[in-house]
Amino acid sequence: MLDKNIEIYNSPFCFQTYTYSIENYYYNPIGLTGLCFDAACVYQGKKNTLELLLIEWSKYIFSCFILYLIDNKPEQLNFIKASLNQLSIEKTDDKAVEQQYLITNIQAQKFTEKGLSPETVFLYFRGHNLETKIKQLAKKFIKQLSNQKIKEITSSQGSNAPNLIREYNNKKIEIGLLANNREKHPENHCYTLLQSDIQQYKDHYTEC
Repeated sequence: MLDKNIEIYNSPFCFQTYTYSIENYYYNPIGLTGLCFDAACVYQGKKNTLELLLIEWSKYIFSCFILYLIDNKPEQLNFIKASLNQLSIEKTDDKAVEQQYLITNIQAQKFTEKGLSPETVFLYFRGHNLETKIKQLAKKFIKQLSNQKIKEITSSQGSNAPNLIREYNNKKIEIGLLANNREKHPENHCYTLLQSDIQQYKDHYTEC
């Protein structure tokens, strides 16, 4: 994104993630709500709770994030981190009503040409920070789903409910395992570039 270490990335034996880190692929919010339904072992409804929350956050910090890439000021990073820490699945205020940071089209152009947009900041922000927060949000959402499932079992299964609840709890899966082992990561500009690099490497060295 900042055109640093280009000589390293030009090596055919070095692959870059294009996102900030591999965690940005694991915890890409697209499809994450579905993983939460899988983790909770409940029917996959039509909710996109985490997707909508993270995309709105991405839009909210977009201008500040670009200024941070340009200026690298601590107060800009603190603003982004604080907004991330404040995310909650219970609180859905429209944070984008008042923007504290404004940018020009010229300031944004270099970065938007590389795939950064108001909807994709989560691909480029520090993956380990995102992982921590998204895991927290996901676990809270999974707990809500699980509690609802347990209520349904309790109200409908009578004396057999404790056994069924025990079986249900044993079936649940840790969200981190599902995120780290996605069969297919959501398509995006970065993932397309990464796939292309790998394919070029395979094509070249298979021929040799």
